[in-house]
Amino acid sequence: MRRCTTRSSARKGRCPLHPRQRDIIPLDSPFAIELRGSFSVEFACSSQITRKEMPMSKYITRAKELRAIVTPHYNCGQAAILPFAEEMGLPTDLVMRFAANFGGGMKTGALCGAVAGGVTVLALHGLDTPDVTAEYYARVREKHPESLDCKPLLARNAEAGNEKKPFCDGLVYECIEIAEDMLRKAGKIG
Repeated sequence: MRRCTTRSSARKGRCPLHPRQRDIIPLDSPFAIELRGSFSVEFACSSQITRKEMPMSKYITRAKELRAIVTPHYNCGQAAILPFAEEMGLPTDLVMRFAANFGGGMKTGALCGAVAGGVTVLALHGLDTPDVTAEYYARVREKHPESLDCKPLLARNAEAGNEKKPFCDGLVYECIEIAEDMLRKAGKIG
């Protein structure tokens, strides 16, 4: 078990992702991800966290580059899709246009753009069956069981006193990691 190291969460006395459990935060949460490190964390549960060392994914590395750019702004959905789309040879301007409304929960606080971006990546690679989509959503829900909608996700984050951008960035990286894992298992990427 790890104590929460984020100042705002420690001040509030609770983990922003698991508010019922005090002072505990999963190492793979958006608040604990080391944005410059080269590791991935495997989520077990808040009381049994494991960490495995591995090189950072080229898709996550590219998404981090995109999210660091101020102008033009890459919303969460665009940042999740573009690293894969670039590798497929899809034009950047096309991806920017078709994912323009993904940010802010489809501009309405609905489904998180990062979550939508991950499922779009699967579809771009031909993984578009209901079973695949259900598996993807289930894996995202393991980390965010209360909702996959932008508005409640951001509300919980704000209640915990945390900043929006690191939280959204972390969701982008989580969704990329899940999509990438599913694509590898399906033999769609190397």
